[in-house]
Amino acid sequence: DFSGKEKCPFAAYDIFVHEEGTYETWFYMSATTPVVYESRQDIGYSVNDGKMQVVNTVKEPDKPFFLSSQWMEEAHDQIKICKVEIHCKKGANRLYFYHVSPAVLLEKIVIFREDVTLPESYLGPRESFRR
Repeated sequence: DFSGKEKCPFAAYDIFVHEEGTYETWFYMSATTPVVYESRQDIGYSVNDGKMQVVNTVKEPDKPFFLSSQWMEEAHDQIKICKVEIHCKKGANRLYFYHVSPAVLLEKIVIFREDVTLPESYLGPRESFRR
């Protein structure tokens, strides 16, 4: 595991929002088999110059993750989704995703206002417009 914002590999994403506020942020990651004997699979994130927030994506860290109900569900669905909230200012923002634990593979990020309900979909919403 990497500890500390300065040591973690990361990916930075420039995002633009029309209104300041809280945004639901879903990190879609590949389902994983643990490579260490710990019930931790940490990711980190931050917005703009904010402090890195670390999240353990294992829902029951007091139980072994391998062969747990969460592990079996993620293996069956072939996806791990971690849901967090971020605060964005109006206009341009930069979202950082930090690779804290080994074997965590980010596939996509979905960001939407907290007052919006996304339609039910296995793959999530369509990709945003890019130039």
